[in-house]
This record gives sequence, structure tokens and C-alpha cells, in this order.
Amino acid sequence: QPEAWLTLAGDASICPGNNTSIQVNFNLGTPPFIIVYSIDGTTLVTIKDIYVNPYVITTSTPGTYALEHVYDFDGTPGTTTGSPVNITGLPLPSDAGSITGSSSVCQGSNGYSYSVPQINNATSYVWSLPAGATIASGSNTNNITVNFSSSAVSGDIIVYGQNTCGDGNSSQISVTANPMPAAAGLISG
Repeated sequence: QPEAWLTLAGDASICPGNNTSIQVNFNLGTPPFIIVYSIDGTTLVTIKDIYVNPYVITTSTPGTYALEHVYDFDGTPGTTTGSPVNITGLPLPSDAGSITGSSSVCQGSNGYSYSVPQINNATSYVWSLPAGATIASGSNTNNITVNFSSSAVSGDIIVYGQNTCGDGNSSQISVTANPMPAAAGLISG
């Protein structure tokens, strides 16, 4: 009479599109085995003709996996022991919201503030600036201060959220870099 149980062979948390592995372990009984398992208690999956021990289930579906039944080659029912295996799905960062800040700046000026609402599931914020613009403070956060050099050019400020699973969708604001007025010449009289 076979006895079977599950163990996690891969990661307990998976990113979208990635896989993890669960092992079905057998004790006693004679192969091939038949197993029936559930995902979140609703989807029953039957796998027949298992000759290897342990048998590996590769999945990209988060949820709670539990063994429901196990049978050996002649249909003798066995017992399932052990606890269910929980796999958590990790999300990508949400889309970045609208960036607030000045769309018209002066070359050679400092201290312009740009921010975006907090991005769900983001662990860091990735900003991209036009040439000649630099982040003075707030790098990797949702609120930055930007300095524009005297040679700064017009362009887009872009931001997106990032986490261990990847990047979210970005948002942008177009910024015009205006030249400083030319210095007035001497007036001769």
C-alpha cells in the first residue's frame, strides 16, 4: 500500500511566467503510481504511470497544492500524509502614475522636484532624464530633485517601478530646457 506526500523542490514564491517544482514522494507500494492532487482545493489533476520516486510536478500556477489520493499499479489505494504546499505568486510592479513637476525649466538651474504616486509592488524606482539633467536627491524613490546644467537639453523624464520580478510600465513628462538670457552688454554713453 503506497504512502505519498508533497515537498517543495523549487521556490515558495514565483514571478509571473516562471516555474517552480513540487515533489511527490512515495514510500512502499509498487510503481507505476497514480496520484490525484488539487490546486486551491478545486482543480483535481490525475497523473498516471509514474515510475520515478520522487515524481516532480513543474508548475507556474500559484496556489495551495495538496495530495488527494494515491494508488499503486493494481489500483490499491494508499494514504497521503504531510501538509499541503503553498506557492505564492509575486506580481510585477503596477503601472507608474502621472509624473508631477515643471515641464519648463531653465538651463543652469537646480532644485526642480518631480514625483510620481507610490507604485504598488515596486521596491525601487528607475528614473531616466534628458542629457545634462542629474538627480540631486531621491534616487530610487518616487520623489526626486533634479539639477539642470547650462548645457541641459529638452527631453522626457521617465519613471517605472522595479522589483525582483521585473519592471512595470513607465510614465513620462516632457520637459523643455530654456536657455538663460544672455548677459546684457555694457552701455556706453
